[in-house]
Amino acid sequence: MFESAFVTEDPELRAAVTEALRYAPTDLPVMILGPSGTGKTSLARVIHDRSGRAGAFVAINCSAYTEDLLEAELFGYRKGAFTGAGEARKGRLLEAHKGTLFLDEIGTMSPNMQMKLLKAIEEKTFHPLDSERAETSDFRVISATLEDPTDLIARGRMRFDLFQRVQGYTINIKPLAERTCDLFPLIR
Repeated sequence: MFESAFVTEDPELRAAVTEALRYAPTDLPVMILGPSGTGKTSLARVIHDRSGRAGAFVAINCSAYTEDLLEAELFGYRKGAFTGAGEARKGRLLEAHKGTLFLDEIGTMSPNMQMKLLKAIEEKTFHPLDSERAETSDFRVISATLEDPTDLIARGRMRFDLFQRVQGYTINIKPLAERTCDLFPLIR
């Protein structure tokens, strides 16, 4: 085992994780590439735990929400902002203040949502839905995708400027089928 929360005996992956952990204490964004089930969230949590950031590790799977719901989840909303918003709710960006925001499947966001996220990352300020008051949040971004970001950009599904902002250090996690040395440690 390499880290208690991230299991690998694969020499290449161990080297890549060791390198990623060198960047953990910095605010450099990290992008994790790999298929589903390879431990991207676990690795993101290990990086956060080693970062020294006192705030929470806040994960959101971007592919699990429609555009409107994702916006409400990320930015929060005021009471009455939409039907069913009986109470105000702070968003994931605010929950990640002084911590890490883990954006799983970042490439599934709409271009409009990517633009709003990019602005929030660059300015560290954003507006909850139906609010004129800006909120401020200092968060580190770790993102993940199972698709190659350069392919997403070429197909117009990912903004190049957002990619530049979130890809600081990139780590590739090979599929488990290519890491047979990890099968038994994972079973234990």
